[in-house]
Amino acid sequence: MKQSKIRKNKFVKRYTCNQDGFTLIEMLLSFLIFSFLIIFLLHSIPLLKYHAYSTETLDQLHWDIFLNQIKREIRTVETIYLSNHQLDLIKNGRLITYDQYGEKIRRRVDGGGYEITMFNIKELTFKELKKGVKVIVLHKNGKTYEGDIYLPNGIPITNKG
Repeated sequence: MKQSKIRKNKFVKRYTCNQDGFTLIEMLLSFLIFSFLIIFLLHSIPLLKYHAYSTETLDQLHWDIFLNQIKREIRTVETIYLSNHQLDLIKNGRLITYDQYGEKIRRRVDGGGYEITMFNIKELTFKELKKGVKVIVLHKNGKTYEGDIYLPNGIPITNKG
């Protein structure tokens, strides 16, 4: 019984708090960490102002997302029917349509409900290229966005007029 008491006392004495205070090294280390935090914060606040999204940046981002979405979808279809302001795609026996609806570009599947893929546009135009499709969007901000989508071999394009 005496041996267990001795071991417990050694353990408690070994891990008790030291009341001597901070050493110079601890204080310098904490000051160094505090200085790095202050320097980081002072230099990062002006950077936040430069990266604020303007409407032009957001419009360009919407265009890039729309173009990448339609590229991904066009490259997996079986047939493409192209008219001046409408794009019909046949994929797995389903009809997917991209067209302008007011100031929006909408995507419909089998003539059902639609999802908006881009908004604030004046005009949407599709043109046939030698091995692909050209998408032209005239935005309400006056800027014209153009993108070429090149197709893998074997996807026929039919012009509807």
